[in-house]
Amino acid sequence: MAIIAARVHRVKEDSSLIVDEGVVLRTCAEAKYEWRDRTLDPITTLRAFVAQIACGNTAITELTRIMGDTFSPSAYCQARQRLPVSVVKAVLDEFNARARAACLDRSGLWHGHRVGIMDGTGVVMPDTPELRSFFGVASGYAEGCGLPLAHVLTFFDAHTGLLLDMAVDPGSTHDLKRAHDLHPSARGGDVILGDRGLCAYTHLYALSERKMHGVFRVSKSRNIPFPAGNGPRQKHAYNRHSTSEPVLIQSNSPDDQLIEIVKPHNRGKHLNREWFATVPATMLVRAIRFKVHQPGFRAGEIVLLTTLLDAQKYPAAEIADLYLMRWRIEQNIRHLKRTLGMERLKCQSKAGVERELLVFALIYNAVCVTRVMAAREQRVDPIRVSFIDTLRWMRLSSNHAPIRLETPPPLRVLPKRPQRIHPRQRKRSDSPYKVMMHSRKDSIRYLATPVERNSSANSNRRGRQGWE
Repeated sequence: MAIIAARVHRVKEDSSLIVDEGVVLRTCAEAKYEWRDRTLDPITTLRAFVAQIACGNTAITELTRIMGDTFSPSAYCQARQRLPVSVVKAVLDEFNARARAACLDRSGLWHGHRVGIMDGTGVVMPDTPELRSFFGVASGYAEGCGLPLAHVLTFFDAHTGLLLDMAVDPGSTHDLKRAHDLHPSARGGDVILGDRGLCAYTHLYALSERKMHGVFRVSKSRNIPFPAGNGPRQKHAYNRHSTSEPVLIQSNSPDDQLIEIVKPHNRGKHLNREWFATVPATMLVRAIRFKVHQPGFRAGEIVLLTTLLDAQKYPAAEIADLYLMRWRIEQNIRHLKRTLGMERLKCQSKAGVERELLVFALIYNAVCVTRVMAAREQRVDPIRVSFIDTLRWMRLSSNHAPIRLETPPPLRVLPKRPQRIHPRQRKRSDSPYKVMMHSRKDSIRYLATPVERNSSANSNRRGRQGWE
């Protein structure tokens, strides 16, 4: 076995490397993980993993070619399975600290506040008993059908696009369940944007408790009249609890008002009982209503709740424009899932899925840092620098060596197209076959059972698609 402690002092720091060797060795020592002196040590294994994800989560057989045929696919799989998850997590945390320092720029602040965006997405993975048991499948599938689905709650920096944190849970998990766990990744004064799924009384209070602010679209279950009612709340005759209707405190304009909302009576299962008891019964928030006139937007009218109460410092029109920045998270998630290939994972165990998602976050943030470097040289906003062009340059410049953070040449700058619209349609479907609505075992049993068919055409059709 290699003596890990004896190797730590020989590692030289290199801030341009994505995978910090010192962090890998130190975390391995803390985890008491040892390995024999072989080609695929933890550092080489993790660098190969990074190269695999950077190349679109390519097949392992192609990865061995990319890495110079110095190891076999089987050896790489075994080395990756042995790699502790804590090592990958430590490498990501250390790189994120460097990335935030490198991307620190006051030009991306809104009224002196850093803006973060939070939203959830789903990723599928191989159908193994372990993954199916832990993550489950999407609703609507019969037993034995569908692929395991994970819910990934993401938290991005709106200006640089950096992935600040993420939480992975079974596919049926609601965004609010893990939203509080991502708050430590933000800092005091940050403004968090989110959609209807994150607009909750307890979430707004949790942000204000940490000296942060929230701007969320009002959920369909909450009615915010303009103007809100005055005076005491009326009690229902059939319920001992008062209504949840807001009370008007101050009207700034017909579409901007300061209201008092009521704490929900029922505690969410994801909330700590002791913490929920400390939440006050009422809270002051600001409700803003605005219309969207831009073509292509499905919503014509949007109602927001925010803890930014000062109407003079934070005008309603500027908060409305700020909320429309929430669309950037859709682009960031698209880069993760489609450009990098996170839409469908390949690891077949829960620990493997955790490693894979952490390396996806590592590569994504490395591209964002390089994009920020290019944006500074070209004097444009980072979001306008092409993500895929940056990724391609990083892959070509590495030349089979470890991917580094270097200032790139001028990269492609995307034009501003605020009025550009496209229909939410596709010219062709991805597959000519129907979605399997019965388990494969039942489908095979049906196909193996002799039944009368009216014609050979019906026989061929049923043989391809199962029963109707």
